[in-house]
Amino acid sequence: MRKMYDDKKAEKRINLSGIAFVCFIAVLIFVEVGAGNIDLTLNSLISKMHSSFLDGPLYVLTHLFDAFIFIVLCVLVSALLFWKKRKEELALFVLCISSGVVISEVIKLLVQRARSSAYLITETGFSFPSSHAVAVTLFTLFIIFLCENNIKNIKFNKAIYVLGWILIILVSFSRVYFSVHWTSDVVGGVLFGVAWFNLVIGVYEKFF
Repeated sequence: MRKMYDDKKAEKRINLSGIAFVCFIAVLIFVEVGAGNIDLTLNSLISKMHSSFLDGPLYVLTHLFDAFIFIVLCVLVSALLFWKKRKEELALFVLCISSGVVISEVIKLLVQRARSSAYLITETGFSFPSSHAVAVTLFTLFIIFLCENNIKNIKFNKAIYVLGWILIILVSFSRVYFSVHWTSDVVGGVLFGVAWFNLVIGVYEKFF
């Protein structure tokens, strides 16, 4: 009975991964054929939201998944899983995060999209997909996965799920708010993160 449940859950994850990948490809094609006018309009609308009240909190959020801090967070989670002797989850965490980040960086190098003009902060490198959006999505979804697997409190897990998605949305939004990315960059980053996470976890749940 448990195996049947796991298979159904795995199939749902794999199906969701497929849908997210198709949407990601659609955004990529949109970017390649010329998403400039729509992105300019969206970024312009978001730029009108600038205020001293939002600058501070969003400045913290936009740097929350910078490379160094992201690596520290991953090391902390890995150390906790190692300490708890959760070897399969540790291996899965390392595989999911590292492979997802590497593939997204390869895509970024292949697409070579220029960034928008930054506000308050400066970033270098190419723009699509947003590395921060990919990182926060992969990391947060895996934390949600760990909570679901190890904590039986349904209300707690639902709260973590909601808070996790709020974090993903806010970090992604902050990248557009400070104009270090186009809107389609962060949409593409979140879609890729969702697709890759569900593919890795879905395959694991189905075959291992």
